[in-house]
Amino acid sequence: MLGMSWVVASQVSSRGEALLDKLLLAAGLACAAYLLLEILVYLSWLKAGVRPSPRQLIVGYNNYRFFNHVQTISLPLLGLLAARMLSRDRKLFWWGITALWWMLLFVGLGRGTLTGMAAGIAMTWLLLRQTAAPWCRTLLWSAAGGLAAYLVLYALIPVSLGMEPFGLFFSGAERSIGNPGSGRLQLWSRALEMTVATPWLGAGPAHFAHYGRDLSGGNAHPHNWVLQIGSEWGLPALLALIGAVALAMRRLWQLRTEIAPQDQDTLTAWLVTGWAILVDGLVSGLLVMPTSLLWIGFYVGCAWGWVVSRASPAENMAPRLSILKRCAGGAVTLLLIYGLLRSVWPDVLGFSTRQPVEQDNPVYRPRIWQDGLF
Repeated sequence: MLGMSWVVASQVSSRGEALLDKLLLAAGLACAAYLLLEILVYLSWLKAGVRPSPRQLIVGYNNYRFFNHVQTISLPLLGLLAARMLSRDRKLFWWGITALWWMLLFVGLGRGTLTGMAAGIAMTWLLLRQTAAPWCRTLLWSAAGGLAAYLVLYALIPVSLGMEPFGLFFSGAERSIGNPGSGRLQLWSRALEMTVATPWLGAGPAHFAHYGRDLSGGNAHPHNWVLQIGSEWGLPALLALIGAVALAMRRLWQLRTEIAPQDQDTLTAWLVTGWAILVDGLVSGLLVMPTSLLWIGFYVGCAWGWVVSRASPAENMAPRLSILKRCAGGAVTLLLIYGLLRSVWPDVLGFSTRQPVEQDNPVYRPRIWQDGLF
């Protein structure tokens, strides 16, 4: 993630606004293509006269919640793409795409994504005041448009054809009242136990799957990025990550007085996305699933490069390391990789392809992807 973000950031910082607009447009076109696919799926179920399950409505993901993780990052980026469009017609088109993206969020009713987006908009609006108001207000109007589209397409039309409403929107309130934590308290308790047991280096990346095999539901991660890093990587790594995030968000906050008025919408979108990721990640597997990780890396790279491009030339000048220091750094890196491979190779040889979860197995199995088994 960090390497990919750095590559994107280096390109955006050197090539400027033109490349950033192209990257956002590429992301927007990907969302538009998926929307077209979803419309075809919706029409096919409507024609069949059968009420589909959420898994059958949200295609391409083996769990529709993984799509919600993607929406946490992609929703504000779509809003940013729309705001940066110069043509009024294109601006309206992309705000329409953003509204339909909200519509799909209401289909699966991703509570973590809704909470993250609400927190991101509220925090940014509170911090930036009037400079953030226009973009946040428009994003909320697009959410209202998405809700209206959901009620018409996924509720009113199916009901008029004698079916129940599609999606989870109307059962969401009952589900939230009946089971507000969705079993997360048990997961969080186990992650805290792991953190206390191995506070320095953690149990190992992705190893919650092994230590949580006896928990109901078979969840292989804590559904909380703080507890995930703390239990699997250790407290020093967690403090380092929190420090990096805090410095990044602080730098974005400092830019509010340094940028031109036309850049305020872009800064607002970066802050909303950052807060949404941090809040949603406290109750979801946002930092576990590869697709949402890819979107997070994309967001970090774009925001990082944009911030660097706004700095003065003196701030962008970094001292170039000597060839000796670079060679020494490369040698140390290779030695670390060699030590890691040598330490895990005996365990790799002992892995079997499948074994019952209940079997007492001394080999610690990280999650790849089912039940902590390879």
